[in-house]
Amino acid sequence: MTYDDYASYIKWRADLLMSGRLEDLARHYELPTAIDLAGRQLTLTSRDDVVLHLHRSRLVYRARGIEVLESEITAVELPTQTQRVWINWTALDACGANVGRANSIYTMNRSRSGMRVQAIENPTLLVPEFALPHYRNRLIRSRA
Repeated sequence: MTYDDYASYIKWRADLLMSGRLEDLARHYELPTAIDLAGRQLTLTSRDDVVLHLHRSRLVYRARGIEVLESEITAVELPTQTQRVWINWTALDACGANVGRANSIYTMNRSRSGMRVQAIENPTLLVPEFALPHYRNRLIRSRA
């Protein structure tokens, strides 16, 4: 994949998340998926876990007024079976005002069905509370 392919793919992922197409997005995760939330570890082990995590993340983003996630790829690792992609995120409200910035490193795995997310490192978070144990646990453990 080229830089432009990755840029389109990451934008497509962000658009799916913010539009609520979580089942479609969940199909593009390798299981288990390791997620680092600013030093706190979370492992998604089933498709249901992925959808729940995405759903709860989206709810919090929307509650904070985040309507759009813009991505800027700052680096792409040389191609192998897995490839890391460094991303700067900008969260925008409904008027287009910047309401937050964060960084991620996606580890992608190539498969016959396309790229899949194998792991995500988030050195910084759009919602810093996600790194707190009770938030992290709520993102996945409680199905209520």
